[in-house]
Amino acid sequence: LSITFNKYFRGFPEVPLITMNTKLLTKKDVAAMLQVSTRTIENLVRRRDLPVIRLGARLVRFEPEGIVKAVRNHTVNGFEKYRSGGQHDD
Repeated sequence: LSITFNKYFRGFPEVPLITMNTKLLTKKDVAAMLQVSTRTIENLVRRRDLPVIRLGARLVRFEPEGIVKAVRNHTVNGFEKYRSGGQHDD
């Protein structure tokens, strides 16, 4: 099973969006990852700060890569220090 980008946008190269190996996360999974409440996840989705896959009116799932990108996009000052193994202040 593979859902592709070009199914919806003709003329673009075929890019797999979701494959059988994609592990989608629940709202509860994402809340645990980010150490926040599920209500906070709902607020972040509503503000479009987290990418979401809507499978129904109330059913949503998240791609892990999308969550990582959102966290990186919202990280302020010092993230590169931690990634590069440099010194940091605690």
